[in-house]
Amino acid sequence: FLKLVPVALTDGRMPENKYEIILPNHLSEDGGVNYALGDVISLDLGRRTYQGEQLGQHNPCIFDYDSEDEICEELEDIEHRTYTVVGLFENMYYEDFFSPGYTAFTVSDNNPDKSYIGYIRLNDISDVQDYLDNHFAGMNTDTNNDLLRFSGHALEDSFNTMLYSMGGILIAIIVLGSISLIYNSFAISVSERTKQFGLLSSVGATKKQLLRSVLFEAFSLCFFGIPLGLLAGFVGMTVTFNSIAGVFSRFIPETYDMLGLELSFSLSKGAVVSAVIIGMVTVFISALIPAVRAVKINAIDAIRQSGDIKIKPGKVKTSRLTYKLFGFEGMIASKNFKRNKKKYRATVISLFLSVVLFITACSFVSYLKKGTDDVFTMTQYDIAVNTNAQFLESDVENAFNKLSRAKSVTEGTYCCLNYTDISINADNLDPVFLDEVIKNSTGLFGSGCEIIDGKYEFPGVSVYYIEDAYFRDFLKKNGLDEQEYLSADSPKAIALASLALPGSDGRYHTYNTLSAGKGGIKVETVCIRPEIDGLKYYDYSYDEDGNKSYVYTDLQKNWYHYSEQEATYTAELTVGTVVDSAPLCVDDYHSGLVILYPFSAYDTINNFDGNYLNSNFLMTFTSSNHKESSEDMLDIISRDSMNMNMDLYDVADEIETEKELITVINVFSYGFIILISLISAANVFNTISTNISLRRREFAMLKSIGMTRRGFNKMMNYECLLYGLKGLMFGLPVSILLTYLIFESLNFGIAVSFFIPWYAIVIAVGSVFAVVFATMLYAMRKIKKDNPIDALKNENL
Repeated sequence: FLKLVPVALTDGRMPENKYEIILPNHLSEDGGVNYALGDVISLDLGRRTYQGEQLGQHNPCIFDYDSEDEICEELEDIEHRTYTVVGLFENMYYEDFFSPGYTAFTVSDNNPDKSYIGYIRLNDISDVQDYLDNHFAGMNTDTNNDLLRFSGHALEDSFNTMLYSMGGILIAIIVLGSISLIYNSFAISVSERTKQFGLLSSVGATKKQLLRSVLFEAFSLCFFGIPLGLLAGFVGMTVTFNSIAGVFSRFIPETYDMLGLELSFSLSKGAVVSAVIIGMVTVFISALIPAVRAVKINAIDAIRQSGDIKIKPGKVKTSRLTYKLFGFEGMIASKNFKRNKKKYRATVISLFLSVVLFITACSFVSYLKKGTDDVFTMTQYDIAVNTNAQFLESDVENAFNKLSRAKSVTEGTYCCLNYTDISINADNLDPVFLDEVIKNSTGLFGSGCEIIDGKYEFPGVSVYYIEDAYFRDFLKKNGLDEQEYLSADSPKAIALASLALPGSDGRYHTYNTLSAGKGGIKVETVCIRPEIDGLKYYDYSYDEDGNKSYVYTDLQKNWYHYSEQEATYTAELTVGTVVDSAPLCVDDYHSGLVILYPFSAYDTINNFDGNYLNSNFLMTFTSSNHKESSEDMLDIISRDSMNMNMDLYDVADEIETEKELITVINVFSYGFIILISLISAANVFNTISTNISLRRREFAMLKSIGMTRRGFNKMMNYECLLYGLKGLMFGLPVSILLTYLIFESLNFGIAVSFFIPWYAIVIAVGSVFAVVFATMLYAMRKIKKDNPIDALKNENL
């Protein structure tokens, strides 16, 4: 069992027989039941059942509202056992938060009449879904989602689509950049290699010998280059992973960390093999091209290079505008491009690929960061404390005031939350929302969305009753009149009315649902009566026919049922305005429609006159040190014995863990952009500098007929301008197209609209000309001291 299901002991030892037991730590922390090592406990063991159906840890306790006894489920086949507590362990999520029991472990007595849970590990984790479908169809099964996600085999289509889309795009960009760099290293010297092979052919080298020499040369390059590349990649990734090891550790569940389990860097065999194969194939193809070309033509033509430069009548003619703007030097540069298009194309293609790689990489990173920022920026508060029990209004302020004084708390507020169905005139719906969502019945609303008698019903609308002091500040922030929204008799409501829905294109779109006029929006709301004949609202249930009834109780736990019609009433409310910003206690990811009222309006809106609140109660706080605040608040709740069934959530801690993913994405994203930028710059530098070196005889000839250094600079500046403009002319449109494809491929359930990373385009344009001119200056400095006579005589330049 321990090989498949880790149990992290925090104290004591594992049980050695069926009379010993280990207990979870959260039995004390959450359940308030304390046992120490060596304690002897007696338990009645049995099967939880309700109406003949067996219940498990995924089934909450079932209450009987018709009798004074709350629990109506039964414990069958009861067996009395006595255990000695020998250890405590960290909860391993064996039960859900709402589970009625706490998991403990002892040694099995191998009783065949007991109910068992099976744990299975597969040899191939990718087959888990097929295995479940083939062997456990229709049965209650669960999977280790953390392991599946870390392994890239999550049983979530949207997650897998995002993961493999990201991986595919990254691999494609890196492979394209690497191949272009390797290939251009060979392509720019094709003509010189052709001449070399022609000379070898003239002294008797056979076609087979030429090809073998090329293959040997390619093998030599691979023999040294590929291992060095793999070593550099391994060292680079090891340093990167070790540098952000602390960030990765936050993704590991606490219990795994206690067991000594941690994420470690491992080398992917598939990635290594793929890199080796791609590198070798690219090098061999790039080297074979000039060899195959040379063996197809006779030795004389190869030596003369008559096929490299072909001048046809009218093809090298330049316009008069070029001559006027750039003079004789510009005309010479333009003619050089036209008579030697292969070398010119290699340079332009190199620039084109560099622009595409850089902008595409930046687009990918921008969309990924935008998506993760939107997903993880959900709340404004750091700590939330809530309860859904009945409590006195005086308890509300008392609890809030005490918790507000906790350490490091900077701001706080409280509110009550009700849910209601709201009917609204179609005229008050936003026109776009009405046309694209309601009339077309798309998105989460599904089919059947229609306007009935000129009205539309919003189901399950959240109504927040916010602390008056904070609500007053919220009004000032939005420039609203206090008299209208804090009126004691008929306060107006504020609405948050944004909704993200998947459209017909499969992508999420954000809609405004309401369009408030000057006179406000009249809405009808179906409210639940908090009080009937002195009884307080508790819950609702359904009978055998599916009819809904509401259950009320007095303080002596006597239960009374009322029909839905008796327990509800319809009220007309006025929404005064629609705002965009949410108050502190409302999550940023609210959707559809949210109604805001001051806390003092609770009795008026709910037609209620009493001291008890019958809603979900929520307190939210911001803090300069959320860990210190949450610990202090827990002490306050425990020390002051607040009997409100409070649950405290350190939301900031959860968000910090999730936002670590953004940190990881930033590290790898910017590292990826730097890598692609280096590949692109090396590609351009290698292409242009080698091309310049191969033209040393040409430059010597121009010098011999009197071209000055200023003339050379002018000619080369014009060539740089042509290179840059041509590369951008082809690169920018393709980059924008690929950006749109990235936008389409990274659709994973968030409302991110299409945008172009203009900063990347500006950087790309500036970098293209900077790299081109810098490379030209570097190459020209190497050849400016050449003696024209020596350069013209040298056949090996």
